[in-house]
Amino acid sequence: MRLRRYPPPPPSCRSPAQCPRKPRSPVTLPDEPSALIRLALRDLEKAERSRLYAIDMDNWHRPGGVCEVCFAGSVMAYSLGAKRHDLVTPRYFDDDTRRKLIALNFFRCGRIEDGLCEMGHSLPAGVPSWDSSICHYADDHKHFKSSMRSMAKMLAKAGL
Repeated sequence: MRLRRYPPPPPSCRSPAQCPRKPRSPVTLPDEPSALIRLALRDLEKAERSRLYAIDMDNWHRPGGVCEVCFAGSVMAYSLGAKRHDLVTPRYFDDDTRRKLIALNFFRCGRIEDGLCEMGHSLPAGVPSWDSSICHYADDHKHFKSSMRSMAKMLAKAGL
């Protein structure tokens, strides 16, 4: 199997005709952290049901016999359309999308303030900067998803 890696286009790439690959049409992820987390949960559940993907929170989007994806990697696969045989990281995407994918990584670790900061938001009053109750996905995926839903609900209540 041949793996395709997506480095940034060379500086000489000024038009689509000069680029080594056709650019994707841009997909905009939600600006609200709560909506972004809910989108990631939907994509994660799609990946869980698929025989083509395996959940591994240590890999963004790593191809193999089964493509391994993390919380943000499931968004890359389903919402952003990354191909199963491609090695993809947040660097492949535009700055806004990259920051949102990194924010998802912070959120899944319970690092709420870091995730909000990555998305350009400050921590509102009443929202903890860190949530230690979030367990690792591999330890208890149901508890992980429940914790992420609770985080999304708390952020939505705070206007985020």
